[in-house]
Amino acid sequence: MPSADELRDKLVSAIADVVGTERGRQQAWAESTGLDPAEVGRLARREPGEYSLQRLVNLSGLFGLNPQIHIVGARQLDPGAVKDTRYQRRAGTRPAAADYSDSGRLSRALAGALADCIDAALAGRTQAELAEETQLPRPTISQLKNQRIERFKLDSLIDYAPKFGLTVDIEVNRAHQST
Repeated sequence: MPSADELRDKLVSAIADVVGTERGRQQAWAESTGLDPAEVGRLARREPGEYSLQRLVNLSGLFGLNPQIHIVGARQLDPGAVKDTRYQRRAGTRPAAADYSDSGRLSRALAGALADCIDAALAGRTQAELAEETQLPRPTISQLKNQRIERFKLDSLIDYAPKFGLTVDIEVNRAHQST
């Protein structure tokens, strides 16, 4: 079961494979993506630095990659059918801006699976009991149950998944080019 750090390394490797080690190619990628050439060089050398998994997922699109999330242990979810958190707010609260980035798409899919697992785990139990079992704060259980994902980075959601019996992997493919 890969951790967020292992998935981060996987994304860095996929980006490095696209960028290559040739200095001229790295400069071209820096210009086309708007990234600092030194950053592109670090990615080409497979040095993730301080990049979060969430940031790398979003950067992967700039390099022509399309990351997909695979969640094992939950009922199979259609990512398009994941509940939209904008409609789950109590009356009088202001919804957060929807995140339509690649990492937002993956976060919504994983949040839906986590919410389903939490709902199932809460049958006949309290959130406090589940919080104690998973060693997560009770407010975190509530936020995950209600898919308030704007409060979490993708990295955190992936690290929470095993606590609810989920295994998460990210597959990185080249994006389809339209002609």
